[in-house]
Amino acid sequence: DADINNLLRIIAEVSGQNIVAGDEVRGKVTVRLVDVDWEKALETILRINNFDYVREENIIRVASAAKLEAERAARAKAALAVQDVKRAAPLKTAILKVNYAKPSEVVKALDKIKTPGRGSISVDERTASLIVEDTEETIQNMQKLLAELDIPTPQIMIEARLVEIAADHSRELGIEWGGRFNPGFGGAGDRIGISDIFGAAAGTITGVASGVPGAGFLSVANQSIPRAINLPTTNTAGGVGITLGRVDSRFVLGARLNLFETQGKSRTLSTPRITTLDNEEAEIRVGTQVPFTTVDSSGRTVVAFQDAFLRLKVTPHVTADKHVSMKIEAENTVPGTRIDFAGGFAFPLNQRKATTRLLVADGSTAVIGGLVQTNEDVRETKVPWLGNVPVLGWLFKNRTENIEPKRTELLIFITPTLVEKVRQARR
Repeated sequence: DADINNLLRIIAEVSGQNIVAGDEVRGKVTVRLVDVDWEKALETILRINNFDYVREENIIRVASAAKLEAERAARAKAALAVQDVKRAAPLKTAILKVNYAKPSEVVKALDKIKTPGRGSISVDERTASLIVEDTEETIQNMQKLLAELDIPTPQIMIEARLVEIAADHSRELGIEWGGRFNPGFGGAGDRIGISDIFGAAAGTITGVASGVPGAGFLSVANQSIPRAINLPTTNTAGGVGITLGRVDSRFVLGARLNLFETQGKSRTLSTPRITTLDNEEAEIRVGTQVPFTTVDSSGRTVVAFQDAFLRLKVTPHVTADKHVSMKIEAENTVPGTRIDFAGGFAFPLNQRKATTRLLVADGSTAVIGGLVQTNEDVRETKVPWLGNVPVLGWLFKNRTENIEPKRTELLIFITPTLVEKVRQARR
């Protein structure tokens, strides 16, 4: 003969739930329960005494079954009354203009809040308008929802600078490889790798370059980089690796690169700039076509061409906190030393390629490095005509090879800036 309120207190302690009982909840209960879920026990104890419960947010309210049933009936009656009012309200017609979104997509959302059996929405694609017929209240709700949905797609200006630099001088540019990522580069802490947007982030680099043994793969760990945490620089694998970094000052970087170019330590390959929409891929290609000889279907030797391009693909996405995540594909294909053979010639193509995903602050500069290539300088001088004589031609020409092969690294500096921010800066 346990008091029902004492049992409710015990169930509340065991389950961790908030249980509130009305004044009418009184009585004695005789129970013996073994291996029973607390909610099933609560339901059994209440129903044998003609009580019931209802969940109201994070509270379980206990009252008589008759009282709760009367409350449910009253709520249903009130809902029907509201529907009757809506059905009795006069219909009005309104034209809603859609500026940025697709009308066919917006109408799917508005269709869910129209008055059942009365409201209607039609689309005029020519004027990008929605013709709505519904009650005044519903039309106002549609206008509020449309204002939330019909917003301009963010535009991002991507500034890139592709620099080829002597590998032993790349550390002199002031780039924080792997980082001490402190305040100023993204606020609360920047991230390399994007788990919340793209899933597990990874970077790969493949190389088919002169003097580079094979191809290497290196995963870029999906990491959150807190402030004032110094990470080690990524080591290369198999002669090829990818490293990520940041630049503290774009002005200082530009000054150092200009100095290096005058000293012959670096060479700017391209400084493209392109504007694209959020989640839309932007591609930049700069280069030339390299000739080579081949044999056509009739057996004649002809000259054909193959692409030797510097290609950069960037797909940006603006996050809610105004950071910019970027999927980046960078590829640099350059012709190697000409190869002459019987009946023709060809230029082997040396290729460096990197694919990665980054998250940077608006206006910050990220750096992709580790694209190292080794070139061997071979020079040949000869006496005209005599140098081409088979066998004896070697007596009339000289061939020299660079004892120390030249190692260069391709650095890709990428700065995303929201277009609205650019416009404000120009005003």
